[in-house]
Amino acid sequence: MEWSTSTKQEQVDIRIVGISRHQEQQSDWQRFEEETGLPLSVLLKRGDLDVSFGQMTFLPTATTRYVFVGLQERKQLTVQKMQLLWQKVGSWLRDHSYAVASIYLESFSTPQMTEQQTADVAISMLHLESQFIPNYQTFSNEADALIERIFVETNKPITLLPVDGLLTYDAQMRQFIALPPNLRLREQWLRYTASLCETYGATMHTYSENMLQQLGFGALIAAMDDVELVVYEASSTTAILCVVDLACDLLAAIRAVRLIAKGYTVICAIGTQRKQSIGTILTSISGKTIKIGHAFDAQMVALLDVMTFASMQQFKKIWTVCAIQHDTSQAFGAESVLTMTNQPVYITESDCCLHPKYRKVKGCADVVVDAMREGSLLKRGEVLAAFANIPWFHIEVPSDFVRNQFLFEQVVTKYSKED
Repeated sequence: MEWSTSTKQEQVDIRIVGISRHQEQQSDWQRFEEETGLPLSVLLKRGDLDVSFGQMTFLPTATTRYVFVGLQERKQLTVQKMQLLWQKVGSWLRDHSYAVASIYLESFSTPQMTEQQTADVAISMLHLESQFIPNYQTFSNEADALIERIFVETNKPITLLPVDGLLTYDAQMRQFIALPPNLRLREQWLRYTASLCETYGATMHTYSENMLQQLGFGALIAAMDDVELVVYEASSTTAILCVVDLACDLLAAIRAVRLIAKGYTVICAIGTQRKQSIGTILTSISGKTIKIGHAFDAQMVALLDVMTFASMQQFKKIWTVCAIQHDTSQAFGAESVLTMTNQPVYITESDCCLHPKYRKVKGCADVVVDAMREGSLLKRGEVLAAFANIPWFHIEVPSDFVRNQFLFEQVVTKYSKED
C-alpha cells in the first residue's frame, strides 16, 4: 500500500469522512457540505447518517462515493479508540474492494490528537488491514495488498509514515507470517531518509564497510553483515543512535530517524545481523573487548561501536534507541517504556528508569553480552554504560508506533535541552 498527502480532491474509488454529534460546529463543515452538493446537515438531523462509533454510512453521488464514519463524541476519542476505528475502516474498504481511497483529514480532528497523530493512526491501521494474510505465498517477499493507495487530504504541514513497504516489517505482521530478509529495503530506507534530510536541511554522510574496517569498527563489522554507518548531521548537539537490522522490526529505527525533523543528528548502523560463536572475543573501536555469551545479541554489539563513534564527536548528549526487549516486556509488560541514563535525573514519562553503572567483569573481556542469563535487563544497562563516555540516555519502547512516537519525541526533547 502506498500513501501520500494531497491539497486537493483526488480521483479515487471512495472518500472517507468522519462525522459526530454536533457536526455543524466543526470547522469547514459548511464548505464541505457545499462542495458535495448534498444536504448533509439534514441527513444528520434525520439520522440517515449514523454517528455511532465505528458505524459506516455509504453515500454515492454523481461524481464520487463517500463513506461517512461515525465518531460519536469527539472528546471521548483516545488514540486506542482511533486505532480500532481505522482498523474497522480498513476492513470495510477491503471487504468492499475499494483499492484507492482518500481521507478528509480535518473531519477526523479531535481535541486530544494533532493532525499528525490522526494521520499516523489512519495510515498504520489501514496498512495493516491492507495485507491479505490467508493467501500469503512463502516464496514472495510481500503479502498481497488489497488497499493499493491512500491520499490524505489536508492543508496542514504533516509528515506521513515512510512508504515503500517499510512498515511491512511491523512486529504485528511478523506474528502472522515469516518475512524473509529483504535487502531492497536498504535502498528504500536510504531514499526515505535522504528525503528527510532534503526537507529539513540535514546532511547525509555514509561510511562503507571497508571504511569502517579501516577505522577499527571491529564490533560493528562482527555483528552486522553488509554493514554501513550513515550519519544524518543536523544542528543539534544531541545525537540519536540506532541499529537498522533489515531482517527485523524497523519501527524503533523509524521512530529515531524521524527526529531529523526536530533538528537532531541521527546515526544509524544499517545491515543484517551475523551469528557469532559462544566465547568469541570482539574488539570495539574504543579498544574495549566484548565477550559473546550464550545468546548473541547482534544489535546490542553493533550499538556499542556506534556509541563510541558518537562519543568521539562533538556531541554533548547521546540517546540510544531500540524496540522493547523481551526481558523488559516480561518485567514491566508489553506496553511498557524503559529508560536508562548515566545522568542524575529520573525520566518520569517511563515505566522504569534505571541508572546502571559499569562494573568490570571477571575474565578476559571488558564486558559480556549475553541475552539469555538472569538479570539480563540490568546487565544490558551495565554494558551500555561502559561505552557511554558522555551524558547518555537509553529508551526502549513498544512496537505500537503511533502511540509512542509522540511520547518518544516529548521525552527526547525534554531531556535534551541545552544546558
